[in-house]
Amino acid sequence: MYIDSDFDTTMGFGGIDYKIEIQWNNDTQKWNKVIESWSPYGKTKVLYNVTNYKNFYNVHENYVTLSFDLDQLLNPKKYKILFYAETKKEEEQSYLTDFTRWIAIPPPQLFVSTSPNSIELIPGQKKKTIEVRVNSLSGYEPTIKVLI
Repeated sequence: MYIDSDFDTTMGFGGIDYKIEIQWNNDTQKWNKVIESWSPYGKTKVLYNVTNYKNFYNVHENYVTLSFDLDQLLNPKKYKILFYAETKKEEEQSYLTDFTRWIAIPPPQLFVSTSPNSIELIPGQKKKTIEVRVNSLSGYEPTIKVLI
């Protein structure tokens, strides 16, 4: 899991400030949990490393539990997280990684309005220009995609 704790893409590498990862160690045949902080230049600092990490999954379940104490991030009011899973079958192969999209916490509160306020659509009518306003009161700057 990657964490962007400040919504600033110039802080951390690509905006990523922290990484929490559960890793399999082939040598010890055990799971490890590693928490790192990331600098804007790609440098990492290990904050936390638990060897022989346990109790983060249940047999025959389709999920794992990741936890992180937000006190270590000074309890940000808003942050983003991104989850990923990674695998590598053979030593000489490259990693196969699957990413989610960034998830804002708390979710942004968006208010959508149009100008003019009332719109009447009639089949076969020529194109009209309609202004769409998207406002956020929670301080986010989301990317908005409009399909018409």
